[in-house]
Amino acid sequence: MKLRESSRDAIPLVRRGVALGVLISVLGLIGTALPVAARAARLVRDIDLTRSPHLPPSCPLSPCPIPEPFFGSVLSRLTPFGDGVVFSADDGVSGLEPWISDGSEAGTYRLGDLIPGGGGSSPIPLGTASTQTLLWAFSGVPSSWQLWSASGDPASVVSIPLPCDPFCAPSSFDPYPRISVGSHLFFWIDDLSTQHTVLYRSDGSPLGTEPVHDLCLGAPECTRSPREMVPWHEGVVYSEGPTPSNASLWAVDSPTGAATPLFSPCRGTTALTPWNDELYFGASCFDDPSGLYATDGTALPRRIHDLAGGTPVASVTTSSGVFLAVRTGPSYSSARTLWYTDGTTTGTRSVGQTDFVAALNAVNESLLVAAQAPGDPRVLLWRIDPDGTRTALSSNQVRTEIAVHDDIAYFAATDLSHGTELWRSNGTPDGTVLLADIYPGPRSSNPTDGGVGRSGFAIAGGDLFFAADHPDYDIELWATPLDAEPEPNLCEADNATLCLQGQFRLTVDWTDHEGGMGTGTAVPLANDTGAFWFFDEGNLELMVKVIDACDPPWNNYWVFAGGLTDVELVLTVEDLATQTVRRYPNTGGTPFLPVQDTMAFDSCPSP
Repeated sequence: MKLRESSRDAIPLVRRGVALGVLISVLGLIGTALPVAARAARLVRDIDLTRSPHLPPSCPLSPCPIPEPFFGSVLSRLTPFGDGVVFSADDGVSGLEPWISDGSEAGTYRLGDLIPGGGGSSPIPLGTASTQTLLWAFSGVPSSWQLWSASGDPASVVSIPLPCDPFCAPSSFDPYPRISVGSHLFFWIDDLSTQHTVLYRSDGSPLGTEPVHDLCLGAPECTRSPREMVPWHEGVVYSEGPTPSNASLWAVDSPTGAATPLFSPCRGTTALTPWNDELYFGASCFDDPSGLYATDGTALPRRIHDLAGGTPVASVTTSSGVFLAVRTGPSYSSARTLWYTDGTTTGTRSVGQTDFVAALNAVNESLLVAAQAPGDPRVLLWRIDPDGTRTALSSNQVRTEIAVHDDIAYFAATDLSHGTELWRSNGTPDGTVLLADIYPGPRSSNPTDGGVGRSGFAIAGGDLFFAADHPDYDIELWATPLDAEPEPNLCEADNATLCLQGQFRLTVDWTDHEGGMGTGTAVPLANDTGAFWFFDEGNLELMVKVIDACDPPWNNYWVFAGGLTDVELVLTVEDLATQTVRRYPNTGGTPFLPVQDTMAFDSCPSP
């Protein structure tokens, strides 16, 4: 996110070795360069052309800090549908309404203006039922929601009447669990008139949308809630109960819609995981302490292993086994122990511990996870093998949202040169690379950050969809082909190195008036602009800019530099694409003369 206008503190100009008479127009060197379009990612559509500011949701803090507005379509809840995605977005006129995209500009459009007049229906896409996409939309009446269905054409959008209308609402159990099985979508609804939570299934049509299981049918007061739901055989299996420790299992057959309880000897079922024709879960069964169990659905569950008193909270499968994150304390923020099982007692073991772990992912038979190592506050990307071998795939901090397709993981990570951008990994350190620098330079595009909400990643039609920020378009819908090659990353920035335009490496060596020597400390400012300080980080000595002037008639990269110093120095600019080097010296005791080299590098790409 970014503000439309920003201000910087005044930079003190008096320092050791500065010639005060040399006050060149430094700020004039910080112009905005036209951004270089990312090769591996593309803007799908600039939805909000109004550039209107959006404020975040109300703040629960008191006093609440002044909110920073967001710009762009503030899209969220990307949900696959066919070869594209359905999502919530604001075009600056209609408010938050449902949109659909096939990855092309022409194929990205608003599905409907469900609350005309700009109020917005704040849609929540649910998923696919047969050939339809289902979504919740606010009806405009306080605490009242409406279920809608569409085939992708705005003319196909119809409301689906429900028995609980007008007191229906999306289940308060976040993140709105829904599962597609065959031609049916299973999802939970809160009936606000009875305070009951009800499981529904739908084939996308009004007649084919019906309640399956009322968790509190016949109860004067409802205290039961859904906990988890996963596909199982030709239906779904889910856990429900008044608390997680008392959650029990139910199964629903998709063709018939019949709901039946399972395994009455088990309580506190967690981490439901279908694998290898069995359902794995953590529970306390037969009055035994909690442990890891499995069943094929035709017999009572078998106990695989105790989990050292911990509670499984997440899982992921590979072709050879199951990885689990096990909470070792009573609170959700407790440390996690990671486990692996091949379905046997002897093949079940702890494979490590972490202070924090996000959603689990699997790549090439190993666990891929954003996690903190014990005692390390950084969230890094780790690969953990079934034998417990741990490998940090990068030293860059990562966001916790990860999407995996064909053993390639996609995620957002932060480095000094590019800010927070789109990365990918094949599970090896060498294969963990920047995929696209969407917001050029050290500023961040923050993939999956839609501003007001999270877009997440969605994979459909050979593309990875996500929200991202860009200096020309603000927060909008972007996509990258799943077979895209990473953008060239020629320059690696560090404290002494500026990387400009992605291919130019800049360093400064200086000698002060007493003979002391050193290297300038780099301060990245934009894709084409940076600065160096020598003695005090609050005092910049040199400002430099590499300008893309590759359009006719210039056909060159230019180097402009201005200094507020009279120390001896050499500014070195290296074009890593051609290995060409330019050096710009300054003699000690003389003011730094402005550099305006419009013939610096003739390495422009061929038209």
